[in-house]
Amino acid sequence: MEAAAQSASATTPVDRLQLAFLASAAVVAVLFVPSPGSVLLEIAALSAVILLACRVRSRSRWLALLHAFLPLVVLSLLINLIGPLIVSVNRPQSDAALAGIDAEWFAWLIGPWRNAFGRPEWLTDAASIAYASYYFLPIAAAAPLWKAGRTEEFDRLAFSMTAIVLACYVAYFIAPAYGPRVPDDLAQATIGGGTISALLRAFLRAAERNQLDAFPSGHTAVSLAFLAATWPAFPRLRPVLVLAVSAIIFSTVYLSLHYLIDVFAGVALALIVLPAVPFLRRLFAGPALVAPDRAQAREHAS
Repeated sequence: MEAAAQSASATTPVDRLQLAFLASAAVVAVLFVPSPGSVLLEIAALSAVILLACRVRSRSRWLALLHAFLPLVVLSLLINLIGPLIVSVNRPQSDAALAGIDAEWFAWLIGPWRNAFGRPEWLTDAASIAYASYYFLPIAAAAPLWKAGRTEEFDRLAFSMTAIVLACYVAYFIAPAYGPRVPDDLAQATIGGGTISALLRAFLRAAERNQLDAFPSGHTAVSLAFLAATWPAFPRLRPVLVLAVSAIIFSTVYLSLHYLIDVFAGVALALIVLPAVPFLRRLFAGPALVAPDRAQAREHAS
C-alpha cells in the first residue's frame, strides 16, 4: 500500500502538466479526428513513457537525470503529434490575415529587417545558428543547474519552458498558419546563406512535419521564458543571455520563418503565461506530491 502511494505521488508538476495536455489532446482526437486510432496510440505511448520514468526515477541518478530531461523529448514529439489535430479542428489557415496585418501595419519595418545590411552570407548563416540555438540553449542552462544540485532553479526553468511551449501548442489551434516560408526550390536564391543555412533548412524540413506553427512565434515566446527563468540563475551571463535571445528573435523574421505579427504575439503570450507560472506550479503540484528529491536519488545511487 505504501509503495503504491509513493508511486502514485511520484509525478512532478512538469509531468502532470504534460499528462494533462496529452489527456486533452486525446479528447480532441476522439471528437474531431475521423480515425483517431494512431493518434491515440501515440498519446498513450508518450503517457506511458512519462509515467514509467516517474516510477523509476528514484532508483539511480541516471534514471533521475533521464526523467528530468525527458520533457525535451516529449515536447519535441508533441509538435508533430498535434498536427493532424490542428487540421481536423481548424481547417482554415490564417496566413492571408497575418500577411495582411504585416503588410498594412509593419511594412516599414519588415523590409529593412529582412534585408538587413544587404543580406550578406555571413549574416544569414549567423541568423541560422541563432535560430537553431533555440533548441539547445535550454539544455545548456539546465545541465549546470542539475549538476550543481540547484533543484529549485532547475525545476522553475523546466516548468516555465514546458508551460510556455504547451501554451504555444494550444495557440496553434486558434490561428493555424504556415508563416512566410519560402519554397525549397527558391530558398537559396531568396534567403541566401552558405552551408550552415542550407543545413538549417534541411533540418526544419526533416523535423517539422507539422508546419502550422507560425502564430504565435514559439521561438519568441519560449526564448523570453528562457530568459526570465535564467536571469536570476546566471547573473554573470545576463549580457550573453540577452544577446542570444535577441539573435533568436531577429532570426525569425530575417529568415522568413515568421510574420512580424507572430513575434508580437509571442511576446504577448510570454507576458500572459510567465506571471501565471508560480500559480500553475502550485496547481499542478497538488496536495499529495511527496516525490523523492534529487539528493535522495544521488544518495541511493552511491
